[in-house]
Formats: sequence, C-alpha cells, structure tokens
Amino acid sequence: MDASSYQEIRELFDNYIRMYSTRDDLLTAWFSDDFSGITGSGDYLVKDREAWVAVTRKDFAQVKDPIHIELKDLSIQLLAETIAVTSSTFVIHLPIEDHILSNKIARLVLIFRREESGWKISHSSISISFGIAAEGEIYPLKDLQDRNRHLEALVAERTAQLSEANEKLKRVNEELAREVEKQKAAELANARLLLRQRAILDNLPMMAWLKNTEGRLEMINEKYARSAGRTVEECLGKTDFDLFPEDMAADYVADDREVCASGKTKHVEEQIATPAGARWHSTFKTPLFDELERVVGTTGIAQDITERKQAEELLSYATSLTSAALESTPDGILVVNRNMEIVRWNRKFAELWDVPEELLVTGVSDPIHPYIASRILKADEFLAKVHGLYARPEASGQDQLALVDGRHFDRYTQPLKIGDEIVGRFWSYRDVTDLKKHQLERLRIEKLESLGLLAGGIAHDFNNILTGVMGNVSIAQLFLDPGHKSSKALEEAEKASVRATELARQLLTFARGGEPVRKVVSLPTIVNESVELGLSGSNVKGMIDIPELIHAIDADEGQMCQVLHNIVINASQAMPGGGTLTVTARNESLAGDNDLGLASGSYVRLTVADQGCGMTEEVMAKIFDPYFTTKAGGNGLGLASVHSIITRHGGHVGVASALGRGTTFTIHLPSIGETYQAHAAEAAAQAAGHQHGGGVVLVMDDEAMIRDLAALMLAELGYRVTTCAEGAEAVQLYEDAFRAGTPFTAVIMDLTIPGGMGGKEAAERILAVDADANLIVSSGYSNDPIMAEYLAYGFRGAVAKPYTIQNLGQKLTSLDTEGREVQW
Repeated sequence: MDASSYQEIRELFDNYIRMYSTRDDLLTAWFSDDFSGITGSGDYLVKDREAWVAVTRKDFAQVKDPIHIELKDLSIQLLAETIAVTSSTFVIHLPIEDHILSNKIARLVLIFRREESGWKISHSSISISFGIAAEGEIYPLKDLQDRNRHLEALVAERTAQLSEANEKLKRVNEELAREVEKQKAAELANARLLLRQRAILDNLPMMAWLKNTEGRLEMINEKYARSAGRTVEECLGKTDFDLFPEDMAADYVADDREVCASGKTKHVEEQIATPAGARWHSTFKTPLFDELERVVGTTGIAQDITERKQAEELLSYATSLTSAALESTPDGILVVNRNMEIVRWNRKFAELWDVPEELLVTGVSDPIHPYIASRILKADEFLAKVHGLYARPEASGQDQLALVDGRHFDRYTQPLKIGDEIVGRFWSYRDVTDLKKHQLERLRIEKLESLGLLAGGIAHDFNNILTGVMGNVSIAQLFLDPGHKSSKALEEAEKASVRATELARQLLTFARGGEPVRKVVSLPTIVNESVELGLSGSNVKGMIDIPELIHAIDADEGQMCQVLHNIVINASQAMPGGGTLTVTARNESLAGDNDLGLASGSYVRLTVADQGCGMTEEVMAKIFDPYFTTKAGGNGLGLASVHSIITRHGGHVGVASALGRGTTFTIHLPSIGETYQAHAAEAAAQAAGHQHGGGVVLVMDDEAMIRDLAALMLAELGYRVTTCAEGAEAVQLYEDAFRAGTPFTAVIMDLTIPGGMGGKEAAERILAVDADANLIVSSGYSNDPIMAEYLAYGFRGAVAKPYTIQNLGQKLTSLDTEGREVQW
C-alpha cells in the first residue's frame, strides 16, 4: 500500500475512534446502507443498518460521558481501490471506577467501502478477550466458582446455626411451658425466655424473624431491622405490607402462606428492598409448630448474596463474550487443555474439517487431529508435527496444509498460559485456497512481465531489420514479371520475413504496457487462414462452422492470427494419428454478472475442439504459464501468448479437457455488433476517391536504411519525399514548410530515437504549429501504448514495423481530406 492510501485510511480510522470516544451521534452517518456487524457484548450478527444505528445509540445512552481508548496496535490493508480493512487492539477506559474493561484487550475490525457519497463503514466487529483464568483453566471460572461455593457453604453454615437456634428456641419454649405449669410466676419466666431468644437472634450472622399466622412480626433481630431501615420496636407487630413495596410484600406473603399450608421449609432467592437499594438474598422460610404439631407461624433467615449474584452475572457475561469472539472469527478454532483433552471449538472449525459430531466431545483425549490427518495429503508428516508440539508444550508452530480435496489451510498453534504456567494449547486453521490461487496468478503475471522486459529490449532493432528485408522484397516484386525465375525466391523470402515478424510479435505480446494495435477485422478470414496454415501437411481434418452473420471484432489482426495459429498447432500435435479439429463461432450477449468476469455487452464466442489425447488437471492448471511446456524442444510461449493477447483485448480464454477425449478452448472477444461486410461497406464509401501521389511526405527515422527504403517506397507510390534523422530536425523542417505555405502532406515519424527527440515530443511541437498536421507514428515497438492509442497523442494513423510498400500505401490512402483514418 502506498503512503497516501495508508494515510487516507488511517484518517478514516482515527475519525471513527474520535467520534466513538466522544459519543458523537454523527458516527451513525458513516454506516453504509449495505451494513453488517457483530456486537461486542452479544452473540448475534446485525445485518441491517438501522438496527446497528440503534445498537450504537443504545451504547451511547448507557455510557453518556466520553470514554478513552488506548490504542495498542493497528493493521491497515487496502484490498482494492474501494475496499479497506483495519484491524486494531486497544483498551477501553470507561468513566466508571475500577471497571472490568479497563484492563482487558479489545479487538476491532472495520471494513471501509468507498461509495458515491464517500467512504462508509460496511462492517464492524468488536470482541473482548479475557486472560484472568486460574490455574488449569482456559476461562475465568475458578475464582467465581470458588466464591460461589464459599457463599453456599456460608449459607449452609448459617442455616445450620439457625436450625440450632430454632432447636434451642424450641427447648426454651418447652422449658417455659413447664415452668408456667409449675410456677405461677409466668410473666417473669416469659420475660426471661424472650431475653434468651432475643440474645440468640441478635447473635446470628444473617437476618432472622418470626411471624404469626397473620403474617405479623413477633420477633426479629437487629440485622432484619437495619435492612428495613427501622428499629426493632418499629418493626414488631407490622406486616410485610407495612415495611416493603406492595409487589414485593405480596410475594413474601404468598411464600409464607405456602409454607404454612405445606408444613415444609421453602428456599428462594429474591430481591429485598433496603435503604441501600435492592439486594439479593438467599431466604429459608420454615413453619413454626406448637406442642400439638399445629402451625402457629413461620420463622425465617435471609443471607445477602448480592456479590455472588454479581459474580454469576459476570461469569455469564464473560462466557458470552468468549463465545462471540470465537464464533465471529473467520478461523477454525480448537482448544485443548494440558492433558490434550478437548475444551472448546467454534462452528467454523467443525465446518472447515467437516468433523463428525461424535468426535466433538469435551473432556476426552484429542481425537480430532487423527481425523484431520485423513483429510491431508501428507498425513504422516502432519501427525508427526502434532505429536512433536504436544511433546513440547512451550512450542509454537505455523505451516500450510494441502488437503486431498485441493484446498489449502494455514495452521497456527501456540501454548495457552495463565501467568507463566502453560495450561493448554490453541489451534487455529484458516482456508487460504483463494489466496493461494491469487498468489499463483500474480506469479504468472510477474513471469509475463519479466519476459516483456527481455522482449522489449530487442524488438526495435529486430523490426527495423525486418522492415529493410520486407520493404526491399516488396519493391523488387513490383519490378519483376510474375513469371520471372526470381519471383518464387522473393515470395519465399517474404514468407520467411512474415514468420520472423510473427515471432517478434509473439515476444512483444508480453512487453510491459503493450496494447494491441486494433482495427476492425473479419473473424472468418482469420480463422480460415490460420486453420489452413496450421493444418497444412498434417493428417488432421479441419471443420469450420461460422455463420455469415457473425460479428466483426476490433482487434490486432496479427495477434489474433497468432492466437489461432498457436491453438491449431497444439491441436494438430495432440492428434498424431489424425482426427478432426472443429472450429465454431457464435454471437453472444453477456450480462454484467457473468461467470467470466467480463463487462456486459456483445461478444463473439469462438470454440476450437480437438479429438486429441487430452490433459490432466495438473497440466491444465499450468498451460497458460510462460515457459511451461510438455513438448520436447518447446519454448512454453505459445499458450502464454494466447492468454496475454486475449486478456489485453478485453476477452477471456478458457480450457476444458479430459484424458483420451480431447481438448476444447473457448474464447470470448468483444464484437462491434455488426458484420464485417456491413462495416467494410461503410469504410469503402468513406475511402472512395482517395488515391496516391501529388504530395510531399516527411520521413523521420534514426536508421538510414529505413529512411532510404521509405523514400524509395514513397517515390514509387508517386510522392515526393524529405527525410531526417531525429525529431528536432523534423520540427524545424515542418515549421519552414508551413510558413512557406507548402506544408507536408503527411509526416511519418519513428517513435523512439536513441539520444534524440522521438516521435511523441516532435508530434506535440508540430501540432503546436499546425493543429491539422497529418502525423503517422511508426515503431518497431508495435505493442507500445502510443501505437494502440495514437489518436490520444495527436497522430492520425499508425504503421508498425516491419511494413511493405503495400502497407505504407494503404496507410496513406486511408487518410481522408480531413486527416481522419479510414479503417480497412
């Protein structure tokens, strides 16, 4: 990613953090209409923008004051010009003292997408991990469980104390009854009993009370009175409706009635209103019997368990966060403890490996990795690494696995620690099949580019030499009678030059930045010539099925011939015992969502099918790679050229093959939407009446041989000629002629002049003098972008080297009176 792109995405991320920290509602305007997100405190996926806006505002409402985000690290990736991903870890400091989040690491993933209105957030995922587990655990359960067991033990202890107190109370009552019977001083005995009971109750570590059958308090301890915010005297004789809110009192009364009716103790966990607010209590209510086993009231004790309840809620919250984090990651996760027993996995792990349900069981020695090994190509090597990692708990590992079904997974593993103690192992698997394919495609492109550097270096000189050969041969043929004994030799020399030209063009196909030099061409003509030439001398029969209404294509004719020639030759070599090569073409219209990844529009679909030996899947995956070949003496450039040419024409080439059943190449090329005959008729009408001669042509080329040859050709065509070696001289000659009122009819300019001004700069200067100048660009770099897009640089035509006298004459006659090129 370049610096400017990084800075732009970094500013988007910083603005998001600023608005989120300041609780700025303007943050909601950043969300894309096509939005999805995973909440940090929930376990569900939000797929609706408005729902996410509601979640955000709820977040802001819960903590209204600004928060502080302490950024730990940040990763930024630009996946495309319109897609960016940021991944960061940070600590959230809420405006709440000792809040649990103040020492927890959070992870935030944002996906930004550039839309018409600017950058928008199309996805948000936040997760918070915990690292406070106790010894031997993965999650923070032990501390909470210990506290819970402590509270439960405390409740049991206090219950036993209350039961003991009840027993003591009962014995006191029995003793009091006997004393009342025995003694007449009943009031003194009763007062003594009450004092004892009161002493016992006040020494209990929890709230305690006694009610009659009407629900009125007859005895309570100090803790009960304090919880109600009153004195003991103020509570005695009162009912629950006198002391508590009506809804709570109704629940308490209902419980008392149930205890009286059933004669059994009842345990409930309930909230009790206190001056400090509602508190959770664990309450035991027991029926009170007289000496005749009749229920005469209820007794009860209540232990404050608010802290235990808070711990349970915290445990539930931590578990939810952990589950959300595991399920939101794109990786398959497996966690084992120090005994190699399964502890946890996420749904992605089960999906990636298609693990049978019976294997996903906690508390058993890892049965998963032996199953995984059955899905991997190098199973023994994989299991050896697994066993080695289990044998060395402190070790980490990362590698890539090739699966038998063709997929590729990245594997990562590390020890799980609590403090300095290793308590288990973490395994992570990610499907990187698509990424690997992209890497292979990029490697293929880099190979093509490296070949282009080599090809471009020799192209100019090679084509200059060929221009001299082909030009002189074409001139010599003009002066010889067709029956002359030298005619055949010249014809063969011209054919050899054409083959050399095709080789140069094949190399130039890979030149970096090269584009086809296009014109409207007839597909049937190219197919017929290529099939006839490719199958000449072989025992393969060619079958061509192209309807008359097939559309013309806007393409580089030489490159298209090269494509078909390479495919036909390959097909012929695949059928050494003979067979049939079938070529068909049809017009086709593609929608924008087609599987080929092409733009919508009109196309020609060309198929070339042979009956040869076919290919394996492994060979098919490499046939378009440069230098890859299965033939002895082959250079591996043929089908690589095909792929490069078709791609640069905005098309697609695909292949299907089966061993013993042949191979079919399918090519899609953009068409002009009408037949070649219809287009040619229009072009012929535009070109009618334009003939050679009667003008002066300026030729600029650094090669003396090319200048002399071009002058000879043009003179033979009836033009007067002026030549020069570089651009500055050409500009001066044109200025002098223009000011004298005798401008050149046309200027043919070499594109590249070593050590001097080339055609591009010279054209700019000439057009500054005469905007209507007829400039023709010529180059041995036939795939130079200027050759393909010459109109954008002010040229009216282009002629690639090497050329013949016929090529040069056709290019000059293709310029109409306004200097516009007429396509032939």
